[in-house]
Amino acid sequence: MLHPKKSFLLLLLLSAAVLSQASCRGGPCERVRADKLSFESRQGVASLTPGYQVEALVPLELLQDQMRKAFMQFREFSFQFNTLGQVGKFLGTFKLHPHQLALVNDNGQLMVATDFVVKDHQNNSLFNMGVQSAVMHAFEKDHVRFAVTPDAFRVMGVVIDEAAVGMLISHFRAQIPPTIAAFLPGYLVNEAAGLAIKEFKKIWARDIESKVAQAVAQHASVQVKLPPLPFSGFNLAAIGNALSLQLTTQAGTQHPLAPLSAVNLASDEIKVRMSGGLLAALGNQAIQEGLIPARYNTQGQADPEGSFVPGLSWTPSERPFQLMLWSEGDVCARVHLSALPQVAIVDSNAVVSIENDNIEEVWGPWWFEAGMHAFEVWQKTAEQSTDLALKVALAQNQLPLPLTPTNLTFGPGGLEASMVLAGQEKR
Repeated sequence: MLHPKKSFLLLLLLSAAVLSQASCRGGPCERVRADKLSFESRQGVASLTPGYQVEALVPLELLQDQMRKAFMQFREFSFQFNTLGQVGKFLGTFKLHPHQLALVNDNGQLMVATDFVVKDHQNNSLFNMGVQSAVMHAFEKDHVRFAVTPDAFRVMGVVIDEAAVGMLISHFRAQIPPTIAAFLPGYLVNEAAGLAIKEFKKIWARDIESKVAQAVAQHASVQVKLPPLPFSGFNLAAIGNALSLQLTTQAGTQHPLAPLSAVNLASDEIKVRMSGGLLAALGNQAIQEGLIPARYNTQGQADPEGSFVPGLSWTPSERPFQLMLWSEGDVCARVHLSALPQVAIVDSNAVVSIENDNIEEVWGPWWFEAGMHAFEVWQKTAEQSTDLALKVALAQNQLPLPLTPTNLTFGPGGLEASMVLAGQEKR
């Protein structure tokens, strides 16, 4: 019994004399041509489908760590109290130091709480001061930048710890020489501490606030690098313990990502989701750009003179990746194949394979349909297109951090990739 591929080639040779004289005319060829035009038309309007096609999930803790490191680069700010009467002349210069930063999800609005410590001239901590601000974000074609802006920083005001007055009283008493303290009424020291708090707020509003805001804004920012895709829209949402960057592209896709209702990421984990429709669109774009062969012959081989033209799409199902092949040349035919791409991680690299592939439908001469099982173009084209999409999705520049993929999965909706900081095991 002949191997199916050999049977196909034999049939092809027997029919060669007739086929060389034939051309793609009549009803069957019009049917193929119409189907191809319909496919291309669907791809063109698919971009109107609402929803996002790429989602990057970043744990708030990881983003917080990056902003905290930047915040701690803020330099100290020096000031003096000038309205404290007899007590003031014994006090030196005070300094404002960055102490802590925390991100907070406030009903979907990302807020940052910054904590400063006020120290005396001997570097002793006197009291802490908290300032809140909204974290602003700006979307560009290749990155999203999260930052504390000067305007957002100022409008939230200042909250001084209730223990600040008591700490100042103790500090002031320690600074006054004992010989003078013996004749200095205690209420003056208490009044001086109260005046110091009031004056500090005035100093803050008049001299410090804008300078601190500018300095914090300069340092407390993080830029998230985006993969090289034609992004056209951006939305930010907080889901569980993660920040969700939801992006749409100019590529036509019929099936956007299904929104997640809950997320619980490890502190060092980044998750990227990409819709299957975008994977297919990337494959079609790669075909147009010559990264994937644009023509195949009847033997399933890439051939610039071949009559078969491929097209890719994605339909959420058991075998979601769809390959269409049309021929309007000597062989007038249409082939529809489907499969589920598989991906494995080998030495930190993604390796794509095609499994569970199936021939859904074939239009064409009987001998062509009989030999279709010899076609290997499907696996080659599907593997090339999914591999290209993976390289885009897993670009090692999603954050200013080295990332290593730990889990990659294809499902009916598309691709889901988990990555962790390089050199760390996933917890």
